[in-house]
Amino acid sequence: MTRVRARGAKITWFGFEFFVCSLEVSVMRGKPPLPLVHAFVVCREIYEAPKSKDLALVAPFSGLTLPRYPAPLQFSVYAHLTEARGRYAMGLHLEDSDGEVVWAWDLPNPVEEHDPLLSHRIVLHDIVVEFPRPGRYILSIVANGDELAHHVLVARLV
Repeated sequence: MTRVRARGAKITWFGFEFFVCSLEVSVMRGKPPLPLVHAFVVCREIYEAPKSKDLALVAPFSGLTLPRYPAPLQFSVYAHLTEARGRYAMGLHLEDSDGEVVWAWDLPNPVEEHDPLLSHRIVLHDIVVEFPRPGRYILSIVANGDELAHHVLVARLV
């Protein structure tokens, strides 16, 4: 069992809201401590420079407008992790405003890192998620079943 205590503040930067916090994590035996997430971004596309491996995240978003529901939406996800100490089965979950998981996907390969000083990037291209209806959704990234970070998505009808 993992206990997480967060303290922080909400800030607005160029129209995007962020929650900046410090986390205190205590871990019961059996699971490695959760890595720290420095960035969790939902965007239209991600490009990687062939030589430098630098990334360009194109059109980050939190709102989506679709002509009908249910409807699929294709997007990309970027996450930057540090302080990993072990092996993590990673996944994404989409919850509706009632807290019901309406979509889930497990990443095919686990994240394995034993040096907490090294960073790890997760780059997911062309994810297709079906939104059942307009409303507020929470996309979460999870490690070994525990939420690391989330991103609010608001789906609207044209």
